[in-house]
Amino acid sequence: MLAQDVADRPESLSLVKKISGGVRRLEALVGQVLQFSRELVVQPEPAELGEIVEQAVEYASAKLAERGFDCAVEG
Repeated sequence: MLAQDVADRPESLSLVKKISGGVRRLEALVGQVLQFSRELVVQPEPAELGEIVEQAVEYASAKLAERGFDCAVEG
């Protein structure tokens, strides 16, 4: 509505468009923050601990090797 009110003033219209774009970006950011902060519903389920440990070691192995550590899962 504000853009319509200042349509005959190019400088004001440009400013209104910048403000409107900023507001849209802020709305998107607030939406992302709200989505991130929603309460998580945890649904525990049985898992194979050995597989989880193997995956964790696999994911961490490159960083561990960079620091001079070697890690292996026996079992």
